[in-house]
Amino acid sequence: MKVDIIIKSFNRAFYLDKVLFSIEKFVSGYNNIFILDDGTPDIYLSRIEEKYPFVKIIKSDNHLEKSEKIFSGQEIDGYKIPSNLWIDSVKKATEYVLVIEDDVWFTDSIDLSEISAEMIANEVHLAKIGWQSNDGFLYNFEQNQISKNLIAQSTEKLFTANRFLMRYVLSNKFKVFSLLCRLRLTNNQTINEYYNFLSILMGLYRKDFWLYTWQDSLGRVNERDLLKNSTAWYNKYKKNKSLVTRTGKEYLKTTYISSATNSYHRYKINFDVLKFNLNLNNQWLNNQLDITENFPNDYSRKYLSSFIESDEEKQLYYQWSDKFLTSFGKDPELY
Repeated sequence: MKVDIIIKSFNRAFYLDKVLFSIEKFVSGYNNIFILDDGTPDIYLSRIEEKYPFVKIIKSDNHLEKSEKIFSGQEIDGYKIPSNLWIDSVKKATEYVLVIEDDVWFTDSIDLSEISAEMIANEVHLAKIGWQSNDGFLYNFEQNQISKNLIAQSTEKLFTANRFLMRYVLSNKFKVFSLLCRLRLTNNQTINEYYNFLSILMGLYRKDFWLYTWQDSLGRVNERDLLKNSTAWYNKYKKNKSLVTRTGKEYLKTTYISSATNSYHRYKINFDVLKFNLNLNNQWLNNQLDITENFPNDYSRKYLSSFIESDEEKQLYYQWSDKFLTSFGKDPELY
């Protein structure tokens, strides 16, 4: 079954171009590509439409406000999200839908219709096509190959519950999580393991699972709500050992050297991400930035920093991206 691809996008046309290029190069088995944009200025989106006339761009209610702030150099609240647009779009999408963001890209050939067919046959609700090369939090999980492309990740040992109780577990309200720790039902890795039920950036979902996960998102980022709902969904269907899977091969990568706004990853370093993105977007618009540089890997830092005129700003960029990389366990020397 062919699936729709939904790309959540904001203010990095030089990455949006990269993911669309990778889809053209590597991906088959999809119907439509929808770009849900939250403020990328129209001058950049017009170029995207010229290069990829088959995509449909849908702008959020925040689009004009955010795009004007980009050109005026004003700060943007990165935690303010167009969740209503995302939810409405997933509701209208195919029964199985790939939901990604503009800073991920495909690295090898994949047939999404083949993956979705295996999901249907095995009652899979989530297939993670990328997982940031992180298999570190599977202490209580079993992994079993269930089809040509899919590996199920299931657990009977990890504590899960309904939405009501998971809210108290994740917030430790009334010391619920502490009590579970004393009873040896949870430990200091439990919260990390709950992330195995969730894919924010790289998941092919049965859409009712995605909609259940995001139902409490009222225009703000709150990963605790996402964990609460996705874990509750797993708890409801936990007899199904094929509920959550990943592909045998990782097909998607993401960046650790770029961010959409200054709201994330500040690290007390005076580096202006919005200004940096504006510069790179303009270099891309003027055909000076090559999206295939270092492909299928991320842009090299040497290449992106070559568009920064000031040596001081270059130094700040390296300091900032060093912190970003190491926070995800990446070696800056490899970037």
